[in-house]
Amino acid sequence: MVLEFIADKVAQYFTLYVKREESETAKLKLGIEIAVHNILMISVILLIAGYLSILKQVLIFFSAFGILRMTSGGIHLKSSIGCLIWSTLLIIGGVKITPFINISQRELVVVFFVLIIITFQLAPQGTENNPTNKKDIPKLKYQSCILLIIYTVISIVYDKIGTLIMLASLFQIITLVLQYIKKFGIYEKCHLRKTKKDE
Repeated sequence: MVLEFIADKVAQYFTLYVKREESETAKLKLGIEIAVHNILMISVILLIAGYLSILKQVLIFFSAFGILRMTSGGIHLKSSIGCLIWSTLLIIGGVKITPFINISQRELVVVFFVLIIITFQLAPQGTENNPTNKKDIPKLKYQSCILLIIYTVISIVYDKIGTLIMLASLFQIITLVLQYIKKFGIYEKCHLRKTKKDE
């Protein structure tokens, strides 16, 4: 992979000047890989948004989606290219379909209420590469719910961007649910294997 190659070369460059243990080098490589991936992804999304003249809407959608994602977690694709394509389609597509969604303030509040309930039940959901510390779970859970309450208020006060923020929140909670289903499925498979061994 291109990103892994870049991260490996940068990590090797740093280890020439600073002596690090193998585990620290691996962490550094992962950090660089994530940073390069995020810079590339944001650049691609913003360039496409600028070309389509939807930069302002994309920034609002991306911010609402990204901030909520930091506290609630959600599913991640293992492939960097897959993640780039999926994220771009999700954000650009979300912005493009927003004008076609006709929703009243009452319906918008109901959607957010449902999202808050789901978030309270499932958040946060870490991944294999970025697991959630058990001590941080209550804090992240409440932060995610408070964020959704803030989003609800903003969406009511600024109704022109309300649907945009609601859709960004909905998409993020879908990734949260998908990660929960993925983890639950893995747990079930492991549990079945242990049961068979015991028999």
